[in-house]
Parts: sequence; C-alpha cells; structure tokens
Amino acid sequence: GSPATCLSLHMEAWIRDKATLGKIDTRTAMVMQQLVNVMVDQQGACEKIHKTPMPFIYASLIKLSITLFVFTLPLVLVHAASLAAPAIAALVALVFLGVEEAAIETEDPFGLDFNDLPLEQICATIARDVNQLAKG
Repeated sequence: GSPATCLSLHMEAWIRDKATLGKIDTRTAMVMQQLVNVMVDQQGACEKIHKTPMPFIYASLIKLSITLFVFTLPLVLVHAASLAAPAIAALVALVFLGVEEAAIETEDPFGLDFNDLPLEQICATIARDVNQLAKG
C-alpha cells in the first residue's frame, strides 16, 4: 500500500499493543484510534486535491474570457474615463491576470515547486512536537 496506509497500520498496531500491555487505558486507545482515523481521512482528502487536475477546457476558457474582457474593457471605459481608459484597463488586466496566475500556482500545492506547501518543514515540526510530548 501507500506510505500513509502502512503508517496508519503501524500506528494502529502500536495502539493495540500498548492497550494490551496496559500501558494506555481503553479510553486513551479509543481516542488515539479516532485520531488515526481522522489522519487517514485527511490524507485521503489531500490525495483528492493532488490527483484532481484542473480540466484543460476550464483553464482555457478562463484565459480566453480574461483576455476578451481585458481587450474590450478600454472600449467601454473610453466614454467614461477618456484618456485614463488604457491605464485603468491595464490595472484591471494586471489584477485579473494575477488572480489567474495565483490559481494556477495553487492548483496542486503538494510538490517541490517554490510556491508549494513546505510539507517537509511542517512534518519536521509535527515530529519534533510529538517527540517532545512523548518524552514529557
């Protein structure tokens, strides 16, 4: 199975072993098992995000719509804003194209690109905190 599945199986076995040995009580074992279940559910949700790409036609239609809007906006603004119409249209274009680029950058946040989530750092922090709790 996947690393997450293997990890959850090992965690469940650890909980069972500790409960059997009397190192943790039944209530604690149940709470820990529930937390493992939540972790598995969250991992599944992240997998859905990771494996669901934006459909090409959707991305293409967004880009086309923004382009048409940006190129026709000065024609609409020329009566109201006169000589400022191109500057206003350029500012609006910058905003819309920026939002579209941000959407592309955040489409799949689980990777090693510059703008992706710092998962290694997050996991290291969680591991450090868990180790400190286990020692205390």
